[in-house]
Amino acid sequence: MLTKKQLLLKVHLADGFGPISELRLAAWLVTSHNWALSALEIAQIACLPERYWLTFQTSFDSLALQQKCATHERYVQYLTILEADYPQRLLETHCPPTVLFYRGDLSVLKQPCVAVVGARQATEYTKQALQHLLGLPQTTTIISGLAQGADAMAHEVALQKGLRPIGVIGTGLNCYYPPQNEHLQQAVAEKGLLISEYGLDVTAKKHHFPARKVM
Repeated sequence: MLTKKQLLLKVHLADGFGPISELRLAAWLVTSHNWALSALEIAQIACLPERYWLTFQTSFDSLALQQKCATHERYVQYLTILEADYPQRLLETHCPPTVLFYRGDLSVLKQPCVAVVGARQATEYTKQALQHLLGLPQTTTIISGLAQGADAMAHEVALQKGLRPIGVIGTGLNCYYPPQNEHLQQAVAEKGLLISEYGLDVTAKKHHFPARKVM
């Protein structure tokens, strides 16, 4: 039987299931002692609209999803909303993701954090301002989105100053957006923490980027 953690991963990776339904399922799992459920039972517990039942059931019972879950279990570290290490600040948002994929050190989530969000077309002035603003204690964590411009600059300055950055990305952990940030993304994962709510091979889409700002 799947563990609660594995069940949330499988549902998260399945087609036809949205974040609100995932949260309903996670809330039910908190007190459940029997979660050996069929796709239909999961859909009913999560109040999934009936128009999505067939899509979800077909995906949930497929060999392709079984293989995708096995790949994530083998190659990716992940955290669910049911675990103590889940970011507490994220729990206070309107719709926190039930599953977070990550590379790096989760302990940096417990350090004091400064978030940096800025223009994609950032100038040299932005970098100079960040050099001044990020003169922070070594125990401070810089959170940004690893996007082009100010986000990338914030991570670069943080790494130069020996701070441990957190990058929240809008793709799978094995994808890079923009592509020129590949080495920076790897450095963030090695020196700090890289987080995504998207599974492996998920590429950048417009609606991913507003969603990650709540992190």
